[in-house]
Amino acid sequence: MKPIKIDKAHKPALEAAIAAAEGKARSRCLSVDELIREAAEAEDTLHLLGIPKRLRPGSTTHHVPENVPNSYKWRAEGTHAHLLRRSRAWYLTDVRRSWADSKPYGGPDSLRVTVPYHEDLLDAICRAHGVNVARPPQDVA
Repeated sequence: MKPIKIDKAHKPALEAAIAAAEGKARSRCLSVDELIREAAEAEDTLHLLGIPKRLRPGSTTHHVPENVPNSYKWRAEGTHAHLLRRSRAWYLTDVRRSWADSKPYGGPDSLRVTVPYHEDLLDAICRAHGVNVARPPQDVA
């Protein structure tokens, strides 16, 4: 699927992508407003971690639908979405129906944020949280 920018201006394209993935599903579905909220939440998470904007491109987030209780007798499906942070905005890169996880008492949907590793990333996070990291000496050949 072609990446779609997550904002109000691209709402029809986002709705079409979600509708194509969900088909006739009526439970554990995803809406464009949820995608916009999750993109903002992921951006806030990166900000709270102290990651500068120049290091944010390449970050990803994965929307996982709510969990069902272990006592649920059937396999439940939900809509999963993958978002990618490019230079200025978040983009929807994949949306599909897949099995929902089960937990003892169920649970809300979740958001997982992954940041690509850069040499400056550890320094930026440590500075933001006031942590000093002793680096090993460089081998001189």
